[in-house]
Amino acid sequence: MSIQLQFQTDFSHLVDSLGASTGALPLPELALLRATGPEARSFLQNQLTNDLRQVSLGRAQLAGYCSPKGRLLAVLTVQQLAEDDFALLLPAGLAGPTLKRLRMFVLRSKLTVSDASSTVASLGLIGSDAG
Repeated sequence: MSIQLQFQTDFSHLVDSLGASTGALPLPELALLRATGPEARSFLQNQLTNDLRQVSLGRAQLAGYCSPKGRLLAVLTVQQLAEDDFALLLPAGLAGPTLKRLRMFVLRSKLTVSDASSTVASLGLIGSDAG
């Protein structure tokens, strides 16, 4: 099974190209955080459970965000959008607390962590031509 994520702000061309047996559904239960800057990859590598060196422009992966005691706080999907730009897709109810905790550890790192949920829509495709 592969995960294909596309982050865009305009989905009109996508919705127009869907066949009659395919539909697009909004996914308001998902939120998108962005980590942007020259140290974004190394920062996320130190904060998340999975090997971020494996994430590339065409490859997303699941990762966990844990407390210092090792308790899982959030499961999220990490996708590289550009050289120094990463998207973190997670349940909307966990976005605020996760963003707050990530920002606590930015300190002198050269990156910005922000909530991009209001600028990027999350859509799910359903139907025989969704693949």
